[in-house]
Amino acid sequence: MNKSLGEVFRSAWNTTKNNFVPLLVGILIYMAPAMVLSIVSTAVLPSEMMGMESLGGVMVGLELCLLLYMVFISPLYMGYITSVLRTWHLTGTPAKMSTAWAAAKANYGRYMTTLLATVVISFAAVLIIAFVSSIAVIGSVISSAGSFYGSSMDSLMFMEAMVPALIVMVALILFYSFCLSFVNFIPGMEVPSGFQAVFKSFRYIFRGNFWKNFGHTLIIGLITVGIELVVILPFYMPYISAALSPGATPSDIAYASTALTAVMPLYILLSTILGIFLQTFTTPYMFEVYLNAKGVSDGKDSQQMQRTYGDPYANFTQNNNYTQPPYSGGQDPPQIPPR
Repeated sequence: MNKSLGEVFRSAWNTTKNNFVPLLVGILIYMAPAMVLSIVSTAVLPSEMMGMESLGGVMVGLELCLLLYMVFISPLYMGYITSVLRTWHLTGTPAKMSTAWAAAKANYGRYMTTLLATVVISFAAVLIIAFVSSIAVIGSVISSAGSFYGSSMDSLMFMEAMVPALIVMVALILFYSFCLSFVNFIPGMEVPSGFQAVFKSFRYIFRGNFWKNFGHTLIIGLITVGIELVVILPFYMPYISAALSPGATPSDIAYASTALTAVMPLYILLSTILGIFLQTFTTPYMFEVYLNAKGVSDGKDSQQMQRTYGDPYANFTQNNNYTQPPYSGGQDPPQIPPR
């Protein structure tokens, strides 16, 4: 199995079309509370009703609630979605929401341990990325040190020298996120969970045709970003126009910023609704990419075993003169002496 881009799109669309209701319901149940918390946390509360310190405390509390919600509910959500996709993949029939919910509850512990393992490995990855980025920053600054001497724009030139380091940091973060593309499917589809599931995601990325996995993921990422930009730009265009206008005054920019803040809850609502509908396709799409990568990786493992150990069935028949014993254990039954 090594599907082309068109085959992955067709399979994902077929999965979405036949499982739209259970997928949409699961995503809605998961995203609706997060959407409400995000809208409330970004809403502008009148300063006359509470002081700035109280306002800051409310914001921190809402963000903390949102974080805890995502941590404890996301394993249940991914277990449900993976169960829906697994049922369609194995049986070709739409999954029942009750069955998917039961599977999500049964696999909750496996998904939670996988989430915790991902957090631990991500923390280590952040440290490594920060170290590499620091080296890139030092190298960029040293290479541009001669341009700083005697210049009246030292700070601006220093930031310009840091641009390569920032590019390196962003590239490493995106690459690490790409390597985790399959970790949400593995606990519900295979035996491994926890750290093993994270390492298997890396293995499938690299061993399951790296460039095809990268291309599939890049394409769906570009499509998603392009659709989201269509929604984002109308909200930001007045502010961008005011900021870039040659004759704009500080009051014009402040007014545009105030207007942008006022419509931010509406933007969050629309972008969340758009994200919900996009996930009904992008999640099955990445599931198809995962199945394709797993199939390629398993095929390579099977070929390697055959090259190393040969065909075990052929060796068995050769050692037994191409005859199969009638009883298990590879031994004939004892002979009964005649009377």
